[in-house]
Amino acid sequence: METDQQIGAYERLVSGALLAMAAGALDSYTYLEDGGVLPVFKRGISF
Repeated sequence: METDQQIGAYERLVSGALLAMAAGALDSYTYLEDGGVLPVFKRGISF
C-alpha cells in the first residue's frame, strides 16, 4: 500500500532550518572546545 505524497515547501523549509541550526550548534561547540580553531579547517590551519 504505497501512497504518493509530495512534501510541501513549508516542510522542506522547516527541515532545512532544523538541519542548519544543528550544524551551527555543532560547529560552535567544536570551535569553543578546541580553543578557537574553526572546525572546517581541522587540517592544521588555525586562525
